Amino acid sequence: MRETTTKKFRIAAEEFRDFRKSDDATLVTAREADAWKQAMLEKAKLSNNTVKQRLQNLRTILQWARQHSLGELYPAGNPLDIVKAPAYQTVASDARTFTMEEAATVLLAARKESAPELRWLPWLSAYSGARINELAQLTRRDFFRLDDSWFFRQ
Repeated sequence: MRETTTKKFRIAAEEFRDFRKSDDATLVTAREADAWKQAMLEKAKLSNNTVKQRLQNLRTILQWARQHSLGELYPAGNPLDIVKAPAYQTVASDARTFTMEEAATVLLAARKESAPELRWLPWLSAYSGARINELAQLTRRDFFRLDDSWFFRQ
């Protein structure tokens, strides 16, 4: 498994363990998982989609444990299978974008950076509208000059 995948599963497992104040996976119940989901939603720090992903990550961990115990763990099935994921909610685009003041703060801070990626990625994003993760994958070969102007290929 990739390190990022392992990290994602570990975060879900540790947060659930801390919530239920127990690391005994043999005693996990659907009620505990549903209470964890409700607590995450009430805090309103995570999007519904992130809460859904955390539940799915925990469900995957428990399913892996169930399979490796040949069904001895959770013989009635994965307890998280009956926990309903939160509904998908769209977020207005203006809630996800920078205000002009925030954009100015980021771009002015980028001017002071000496690392090329920290200096130029915010500016490329501001001018092109591309996402940082898309721009970060560009290589020297993706940039070209036409007359007096510079361009890049995605």
